[in-house]
Amino acid sequence: MDIKDLGGLPIYIGDSRNLAKRIFYNHCKGNVEASALRKYIAIEMNFQFRIERRKSGSRRIRVRSPVNGEEIISHYIESGSWKYVVCRTYDEANDFQWYAIDIIKPLLNRRSREWRRDKTGHYNFLLEKLISQESIKCNAGDNLRRLYKPGVYLFLHSVTPRDFYIY
Repeated sequence: MDIKDLGGLPIYIGDSRNLAKRIFYNHCKGNVEASALRKYIAIEMNFQFRIERRKSGSRRIRVRSPVNGEEIISHYIESGSWKYVVCRTYDEANDFQWYAIDIIKPLLNRRSREWRRDKTGHYNFLLEKLISQESIKCNAGDNLRRLYKPGVYLFLHSVTPRDFYIY
């Protein structure tokens, strides 16, 4: 297993109950409020946020500056690529993500958590599958119906968000 040859810089690893929804709707087409990845990219690009209180009491988070910030984030994500691995359950995906973060150390995953050490052999197998998976782009969403399952995804790019958007 060679994590040095992922096909790009490892930017972010996440888990989901529904890979297609998370990757293609929240990250590729979403906004900073619905996507931690988009929010972390905005922070890396030094964007400013506008936080408003809704009547319900929840917070609405939007990019304040630059005005076309969400568009810039979308362009960055669209020019990157994704790898994924389907897991048996969401609990497995959630735990495996922490193992993958620990091993790959993506740029935007700044937190780490303990993962089940007794699963190391299985997680090595899943990591091999993740690494060897052919990369896909945001526009591949329509062809990936099998992705409506739990799993872990890896976002790759040729440059960091900071190098992509010079402020």
